[in-house]
Amino acid sequence: MNVYDQIKRKLNNYDIEFLAKELNYTNKKHLLRHIGQIKFSNLSEYLDKPFYDFNYSSKEFLYKLADVYNLDKNRLREEIENEERKKEEIHKFEKCFITPDTAPERNYRYRWYMFIVKKHGIISINPMQFIFKSEKEILKTVSETIKKHYQKTNGEIKGLGKIIVYRFFCEGKVYVFDTDGNLLKIEKR
Repeated sequence: MNVYDQIKRKLNNYDIEFLAKELNYTNKKHLLRHIGQIKFSNLSEYLDKPFYDFNYSSKEFLYKLADVYNLDKNRLREEIENEERKKEEIHKFEKCFITPDTAPERNYRYRWYMFIVKKHGIISINPMQFIFKSEKEILKTVSETIKKHYQKTNGEIKGLGKIIVYRFFCEGKVYVFDTDGNLLKIEKR
């Protein structure tokens, strides 16, 4: 069991007077707020809503609870760092998307073209599919997604015609794929 879950379990039977004394809280309202946030959220959710109550920040509060309950602070620090790295990875891929192209020589920045593609052809991706994966693994996942999309649409986008290539926009690069999911080239954005 991870340290955060151990803290949650210990907080199921907490003594407010004991914790207030150990954590130097005179205002128990702030203490109860921290405890409530921990009890009803996972570590990711807890870290997403950081706050400072003039005693501790969210992370400092967790470390102090680990001290009070004699839990491994180093493991807790690792859990928090892993969660923060995961968030960074997710953020890195949040703006990535795949778009089919029916005319590769066309400048795909034209407003009307992007409107039609956004309405009918943008293939959103789940950033969780890409976290902590190599570029090769990511491109393999994109390739599989492209194959499925091409079969699902019968190779055509309503109002634009037959799909000729797909473009995967991610991290300042545009990866161009054929309709079979093979990588053709990489362009800089």
